Formats: sequence, structure tokens, C-alpha cells
Amino acid sequence: PKTCDEIKKISFDLGSELKEKKILVIGGSRGIGAVFAKLASLMGAQVAITYSSSETDARDVCKDIEKHTNSNPHFQQLDVTNFEQLKDIKLNYDILCYFASPKIFNQSSNHFDDALFSNFYEVYCESFKIIFEKFVQSKGQIAYYPSTIYLEQDVKGFAEYNLAKEMGEKLCSSLSKKHNCKIIVDRLERTETDQTINVLRTPSLNPVDV
Repeated sequence: PKTCDEIKKISFDLGSELKEKKILVIGGSRGIGAVFAKLASLMGAQVAITYSSSETDARDVCKDIEKHTNSNPHFQQLDVTNFEQLKDIKLNYDILCYFASPKIFNQSSNHFDDALFSNFYEVYCESFKIIFEKFVQSKGQIAYYPSTIYLEQDVKGFAEYNLAKEMGEKLCSSLSKKHNCKIIVDRLERTETDQTINVLRTPSLNPVDV
């Protein structure tokens, strides 16, 4: 992902409205999550990130943040599909950002794949619900849930992914009302990440711009 040094060179004013906010970025070691963690840190936030498999990626993100800010970011391993592990996660943060995602661009069948949908549903709905409710119990203020612009477009081959995200949006609406806590649901454009970089002939947006 982009480095903090590269991010600081962008033309718009980052501002400081996140100063002293404590933010947990689930899936903050790669892709949009990593870029968001760096942006938030540059805006004054105290950031923590989780990673699923690559400790090296998480460590590199935190080192980059430390080099360019006065914050002290930290990281921890978290498999959001491991419900036993979710029981022990500490969520004493003001803001929760949920960028956890399995592989999206690995669909090869023209038929609806129940197993693939189940995998997406587990990550985007079941795991998010557990994490969000623990976040609320710890007096969290705002959650951010990235969805997909594909729900508004006729993009073939993503039926399982789109259905899980659509159900995730409905879950966010329900949880927000139930707990009286704000959840920002954002339908993001296709963005350049390690998942999309090798998919040919499809333009992707810069993650910093997104």
C-alpha cells in the first residue's frame, strides 16, 4: 500500500478531526485497511490494526506510521472466522473500521456457489455482528462498514459476494437501531489493492482517493 510519505504529498488537507481518537482497523495490514490506518494516523488518531496471516505486513504498516507520526500504533493477529478468538478480543476504541475480507476475485463458476456465499456471509455478517456488539458494550461510538458499488451495477460473477454484502448492509441498519450506535455504510468503488492488482482489463481507483 501507499506509504505515509506518499500520502502526505496528496493535494488535499488531511485535517486533524481524528486527533486523539482511538481507532481499531480490522484488516488493517493490507489494501484499503492499511491505507486508512495510515491516513487516520496522519490525522491524529491512535490506531491499532489486526492482521489475519501476515505479521510482516502489519509490522511494516506500524513502522511506517511510527516514522511519520507521534503515535504508537500496535497490531495483533485476528482471524475473524475464529469465533473462539473473537471472545477474547479487547475493543476499547472510539471507532471501529471493518476491512476484513476473504478472497473476492476467485469465482469461476456460473452457478451460485453456496460454500463461497457461506464464507462471505461468515466474514461480512456473522463475524462483524460479534465484533460490533462487543465494541458497543465497550462504549464504542462509530463503526465503519465498507460495502460495494457492485450492488448498484450489473457486474457478472459476483452473486455470492454481492448477496453477502447486501445482507451485511441490512445487518448494519438493524444493529444501528438496536444499539443506537452510528454505523457508516459506504459503497466503495473498485479499488486498487493486492486483490485487484492482477485482475486484467478492469480499472481500479487509487485507495488514497477512495
